[in-house]
Amino acid sequence: MSGRGRSVSRGHAVAAVPAAAIVWTLLALLLTGVLADLALGGLVAIGIIAAVSCVLLLLPSPATRGSGLGAIVTMIPCAIGLALSSGLTRRV
Repeated sequence: MSGRGRSVSRGHAVAAVPAAAIVWTLLALLLTGVLADLALGGLVAIGIIAAVSCVLLLLPSPATRGSGLGAIVTMIPCAIGLALSSGLTRRV
């Protein structure tokens, strides 16, 4: 079996990074308004985007796999930033 079926579009992965960051920010703000907690809203937004990204990784198209991979890579710094900001605000 050749590796051709498992390829990932690097262009789509790169394009998905800023798109996922913008979607995460907007979704976190929306959920913060609904849940009245920034940390919880951000955490739920990360979970939603990670779940959608995992589904994209399972699809056969290299473009969708690239988009899913780019979105997952984006959620790592978002989660780290959320953890750091939550820890800083609770200490004060």
